[in-house]
Amino acid sequence: MKLTYQTCCGVDVHKSFLVATIIKTTGGIEPSYQKMRFSTFNNSILEFKHWLLDNDCRDICMESTGKYWIPVFNFLEDEINVTIANLKWVKAVKGNKDDTKDSKWIGDLFRLGLVKGSYIPCKPIRILREYSRYRYKLVSCRSSEKNRYQNALWLTATFFHTTFLLLTGQMDLQSLPCRRLPDERKYMQITLKRNASSATAERLF
Repeated sequence: MKLTYQTCCGVDVHKSFLVATIIKTTGGIEPSYQKMRFSTFNNSILEFKHWLLDNDCRDICMESTGKYWIPVFNFLEDEINVTIANLKWVKAVKGNKDDTKDSKWIGDLFRLGLVKGSYIPCKPIRILREYSRYRYKLVSCRSSEKNRYQNALWLTATFFHTTFLLLTGQMDLQSLPCRRLPDERKYMQITLKRNASSATAERLF
């Protein structure tokens, strides 16, 4: 089988630590292995990065385990080519699995070019994704709370037009119940015009 990388590294990432195995193929058929274990704290990840550079290893592969790989990837991407592999491409043989063997297995597959890398967008796009997803969550939470408040007001028969203005920024007179005094609708129309500008300012977004 054709050799793709002369020097590479397989990384098995966990929540609190990572196990890395550098594989070097210099001349013979059998490669040499060098294994190390590092913590996932920032200073330890930097030590891992320096260890890779000291061993002239600029190609590594690690599986996409949850979100544990993200801080490691962020520290390494500027100087090292990092391949993030889906679990199905680097799954170890059943009954022959532990942290050290996993990193060696990933490295061996990667060395022979048998691992497909997942698409990882550039850093500005990743940051934009995080902001967009967080904003979507905030908007969803706002809408959920708004609906909950309106439902509570409806169930308790508390129909104040100012409350609806503060909650939604607008008021649909047709949606309010018809239990009003004879002149209440006219009063609400006048008040609605007065509060039109202030209602817009009360919007969260």
